Amino acid sequence: MQVGFTVLAREDDVDFNFHGRRPGDGSALVTFAADHGGCAALMGRLYYRDELLSRLRRDGAQGEYCSNAALALAVWRRWGDAGVERLEGDFCLLIWDTASNLLIAARDPLGGYPLFWVRHADRFAVGTAMGPLLELLPQRRLNLDFLAEYLARPALAIQERASPECVWEAIQRVAAGCVVQMHIATGAVKCLRAWNWLERMVDPGSAQIEEIAGQFAQRFRPAVRERIQGLTASRLSGGMDSTAVSLTARDCLRASGQTPLHTLSIVYPRLETLAGEIPYIEAALADQPDIVSHKIVGDELLTYDSFEDPPDHDEPFPGLFDMARERVLIDTAAQAGVQTILTGHGGDDMLEVPPFHITELLRTGRLWAAWRDASRWAAARNVDPWVLFYRFGVANLLPMRLRGGMRALVNRGLVDWKHQGEGSIAPWIRPRFARTHHLYERGLRNLRWLYASCRPVSLSLALASIQAHVGDCCRWSLAAPRGIAIAHPFTDPRLLCLGLGIAVRFRQEPGTHKPLLASALGDVLPEKIRKRRAKGHFNEVYYRGLARRLPTLEKLINQPAIDELGLFDGQMLMQCLRQTALGIEHSTAGSMRLDLTLSAIAWLSTAERWRASMVPPVETVRITRDTLRAAAGWRPAAPMPSIAP
Repeated sequence: MQVGFTVLAREDDVDFNFHGRRPGDGSALVTFAADHGGCAALMGRLYYRDELLSRLRRDGAQGEYCSNAALALAVWRRWGDAGVERLEGDFCLLIWDTASNLLIAARDPLGGYPLFWVRHADRFAVGTAMGPLLELLPQRRLNLDFLAEYLARPALAIQERASPECVWEAIQRVAAGCVVQMHIATGAVKCLRAWNWLERMVDPGSAQIEEIAGQFAQRFRPAVRERIQGLTASRLSGGMDSTAVSLTARDCLRASGQTPLHTLSIVYPRLETLAGEIPYIEAALADQPDIVSHKIVGDELLTYDSFEDPPDHDEPFPGLFDMARERVLIDTAAQAGVQTILTGHGGDDMLEVPPFHITELLRTGRLWAAWRDASRWAAARNVDPWVLFYRFGVANLLPMRLRGGMRALVNRGLVDWKHQGEGSIAPWIRPRFARTHHLYERGLRNLRWLYASCRPVSLSLALASIQAHVGDCCRWSLAAPRGIAIAHPFTDPRLLCLGLGIAVRFRQEPGTHKPLLASALGDVLPEKIRKRRAKGHFNEVYYRGLARRLPTLEKLINQPAIDELGLFDGQMLMQCLRQTALGIEHSTAGSMRLDLTLSAIAWLSTAERWRASMVPPVETVRITRDTLRAAAGWRPAAPMPSIAP
């Protein structure tokens, strides 16, 4: 762990250990606060602080609450665990209350920063990384059920499971959107609250694009504005989402007199498909004196480059194959002195509405209307109407066991490389491991969660897409050590709650590209970007990178330690890897399972190295029931408020 905190709690005292940076440093993402009744550590940032401060003052609280930790502690003092739910931001939080001898741990609903805990002997250990917690255990054992669930993930690129289980046994995760209470004396642990998206869904009250777009704009601009802190950069790829964030941020900075905005773009002048994105980037930057543009040539910046020197990460991460690009962008931002990076992450899932309403038409017996809409969409996409009719209609009415085809049904998910599909198992997974850990059943359960957790199908998929955005390894493994916060305005919970209502109400017309965003921000987006119909894909970057790093990947697979685990058939995995690198026919689902497996192997092969690279704490604050004292000369950056319980 390079930056974060670890808390060791015994019955009479608690140690707050801070890693990487001292709390209160100008660029620190970790803050600390204390009052006469307890203390709090928070990693990340809180948003909509002014609204929260107004509520506190209306309720009689006094104080400036300069730091995020101080504000979170004040909120908990006033409203308890329910108050923690009022916190909005990208954060993890730990509070120790001396009167009740409780630890209260919480994360925001999108899991901005991780938080893990373990109970061993007479103490709790809670931290933003697993390494210090593992050091307290008498032995470490891999959680093979966790790895099985990881390998059985659906086609959606889920970063973090909605579960307390971790890759190591005994260590537990504070799940995103949860408030967990730990009683130090008794060892009792309770999950008090869990964020429920359906309960918070906002019905736009209309299916008309103009009315929905107005509501969207009212929430989108504040979501961008709240995330601008310090010198800010925005990812700019030429797509509608990143351009919307960038130009809205420019307007916010201009209005507050805090220009300029920096933009970060990777350009591919020699790659045919992605070279076409350059004119759109230039259109977004045209006549923008308040923007400082940073362009990085990415022709040789390919997928799987990160496998040469993977960044530290506590658990297998599905996006590891693409982290080299993220690393270069963050390095560029750090060189410019940037403290915040905004992205368009999450916009695709909310704003591009596929025609899953065809399923609901079939469900209600409106066969002709379903076929008519499938035909309209097929004409716009230039595909066979039967393909769309099946994918967005018939398939969602079938039993889940049939979604992967007859091969998967007969062989309980085990099918060859060419015919990988939904609910199938990669051919390199050893059958014994698949049977013992119920990979087929896990896959079916994940498909039900994806397509049938609720109705309509569009809402179920919208909920799944939110879960796909939970956790952000790049945020804490690459950006946080540089003192940089990565923020995603499109995943602001206020916006997502409206997005769920939009998923139920809104039907996008075929042949349009993100019409809702184009309508909401028509005054911001350049016409060239507002009217574009598609965006370049990264297939060339992916396959070229896979071919270039083939020797590195083969070396990873051939490690004896990997073979000893009994999870994978190395020869079969090597064969499928080589076929993919050569472009031999395979499915999209197969490629995703290849990425998942290789990222798991990369983590398994280097987990010990990362544990050994942990840095000792730069500061320790020891707190007892009666005194607050600071080791190593710690002093708060601002006066700590005294708040009546």
